[in-house]
Amino acid sequence: VEPVYQKLTTVQIGTTNANGVEVRVIAGESMGVQSPIFTRMPTMYLDFTLQPGAPLSQPVPESYTAFVYTLEGKGIFGSESSKPVSAHTTANEALCNGS
Repeated sequence: VEPVYQKLTTVQIGTTNANGVEVRVIAGESMGVQSPIFTRMPTMYLDFTLQPGAPLSQPVPESYTAFVYTLEGKGIFGSESSKPVSAHTTANEALCNGS
């Protein structure tokens, strides 16, 4: 399968915000916004900005492999009993599930 380049300008990136959470949807869907990018394999590429204390629940299909990279602050991923993850740490499925 030949690779296909898709240019996505800043103005084409769908953005929305609610309850202290802003999302830029580069691929996939979040908070009612769908990206115009076509991916051969189902993909979600989401850029979230959360205000301090803002909650976020992003459904991820079980068949997906997921990771989170936190640029600033810290967050709790998985369940509320999970340990906080500091900035510049990758949170993956094993970490989010307490493994």
